[in-house]
Amino acid sequence: MEFSEFASLTPAALHTHLPHPIGIAIPFNGTRRWYMRTFDKAEQDTLSDDYLNRVFGRMREVMGMMFEDGIHTIYTPIIGHDLAERGESYMQFSNAAIAKLGNDEAMHWYHANGVQASSYGQTTLLFPEVQAILKNLAERTRSTQHFLRYGVFADRPLTDIIAHVARLHTELGTPPGEKDLLASYYDKHVIPVDIWIGSDQPTVYDVPMVIHGNTALYFLQFPTLYLDRPLWRRILYDYLFVRGDQESLYPENISLEHHISGLGIRKDGYWQPATS
Repeated sequence: MEFSEFASLTPAALHTHLPHPIGIAIPFNGTRRWYMRTFDKAEQDTLSDDYLNRVFGRMREVMGMMFEDGIHTIYTPIIGHDLAERGESYMQFSNAAIAKLGNDEAMHWYHANGVQASSYGQTTLLFPEVQAILKNLAERTRSTQHFLRYGVFADRPLTDIIAHVARLHTELGTPPGEKDLLASYYDKHVIPVDIWIGSDQPTVYDVPMVIHGNTALYFLQFPTLYLDRPLWRRILYDYLFVRGDQESLYPENISLEHHISGLGIRKDGYWQPATS
């Protein structure tokens, strides 16, 4: 199938080309840059309620597009320890942001789109009232159609994983197996990450135990919230029809040019990929 045909498929027709339930990991990077350019805002405006509302609204549009095209599970890291270490004022703002994951607008979207949402990671580092919101979120969204997992302080997961293992060992009376541990950590319905869609510097993070050797990595050269359906379909097409095992790359498809993915430059305080 040519990409032009694939790009024009209806979501229902596209579903027939998905070989198995597909898991996506997508951190939404560059949200401040997206907000400032899209709405002609200054940097100080990114610590506002309008910023949070517009960012989470656009995130839901992007994820809704993926769910409509048949994606089973989306893992999206929200906050890591490095952000929490910026200080108390930033933690206040971050907790206010995470609380919006369970507000009325978000709940309406989950129910309207058949999404079961929950969180993973060290949520105990959040304010108690925000922990309660996330717990309530998991209890109030019980869909079996699509699954959304928000990552919270999941970038240093070892301590948290050990705690899950210890608790499960006590409950089960025996060391937990892989399925038990994954179900505990990710609130059941766990599938591997087939596609990672990143932006900023080429790194993979905050989705412990579900990244594997066959995860297809894609790195956008623009803030994630600019991802639209044609670009998303281009990634999905590459994953379904272009990629193969390593042997399929040889010998005809070896490029005579010598490029290195991941080299970059610093511009205006941000990392961006080098063009050569």
